[in-house]
Amino acid sequence: MYRIGIPRAAAGRRGGARLIPAGLGLALAMLAGAIAWPAGLAKVVVYSPHGPEILAEMEQRFEAAHPEIDMIQQYLSQTDILAKLRVEQDNPYCDVWWGGTTEFFNQAAREGLLRPYSPTWAGTVGEDCHHPDNLWHGQFLQIPCFLYNTLAMKAEDAPRDWDELLEPKWKSRIVIREPLMSGTMKTIYSAMIQRQIDAGGTEDDGFEWLRRLERQTSAYLPTPEAMFDKVARSPAGYVSLWNVTDAMYQSQSKGYPVVFVTPPSGPVSVDALAIVKSSPNPDLAEQFYEYCSNVESSIWLAERHYRFNARSDLPPEAQPAWQRAVECKPMRIDWDAFNSKVGPWMERWRSEIRDPGK
Repeated sequence: MYRIGIPRAAAGRRGGARLIPAGLGLALAMLAGAIAWPAGLAKVVVYSPHGPEILAEMEQRFEAAHPEIDMIQQYLSQTDILAKLRVEQDNPYCDVWWGGTTEFFNQAAREGLLRPYSPTWAGTVGEDCHHPDNLWHGQFLQIPCFLYNTLAMKAEDAPRDWDELLEPKWKSRIVIREPLMSGTMKTIYSAMIQRQIDAGGTEDDGFEWLRRLERQTSAYLPTPEAMFDKVARSPAGYVSLWNVTDAMYQSQSKGYPVVFVTPPSGPVSVDALAIVKSSPNPDLAEQFYEYCSNVESSIWLAERHYRFNARSDLPPEAQPAWQRAVECKPMRIDWDAFNSKVGPWMERWRSEIRDPGK
């Protein structure tokens, strides 16, 4: 099985991982200059929402491959990264923004916070996987899926498409991560509205679909862990909706008898990376950009951290079996327009469907 390793206490080659928890990063922004770097070493600074484990391991790998460079990484939420880049734009500190949704990268691009860069693998990703001016490129894809317990349900009985979730046999057998607390679920729910519109229907048709799903839903769970626990431990044969990357992580790291099925089509979102405008170390920024997304790193990130690669040129035999098995055609979505609707749509869902009358 693919298992998540435990990070070493001193992950970094030079003093361990320098991780700044999300939420504290902006408050500590002005302390950045207090970090002392080893004499004689060049440095590249990376802001990222990828977890501490990935960052610590990437730091080890990058510094082993480039012993003349010190990788300084800060673990921050997407919101904090965008805020820090705004604060620092007249005196840049960060070189590379590694990871996050295109909603945040497009906002940074509009504000002039990123600089164009076309990586060596630019031609291996789709049109939806890069900014038109090369201000960011997509490295990973977030694939929607259905989850079920292999001890409580046969593979042939699991749902295969969205509308199957509305069939009578799934009445009170669907459990869902609380949508208002989850970016994944907000995207899926909003995509179900967009799906009805794309089929020639209306926004109201989309909400009627969600209303029918609500009638099928047994429970909303406050965390992904609670959702997986519910699916994994109940003999009732529950089904849930989630994303492939976290489905792999939760099931493999915790030994849950939970597997995923991908629908034929769905909202496939992009996880991107970019070089910061006026990066203090532009050559090193490009070096890290290429390293973290090269073939070797891409395969390692898929095998160890269950990232679904956007690149189409990776040797099939080198990719993990779970990634080769995924088939989900991306819905055609204008993500900027789509993201502007998610908030109002979810508020309407809350007031009309989740908590009517409140």
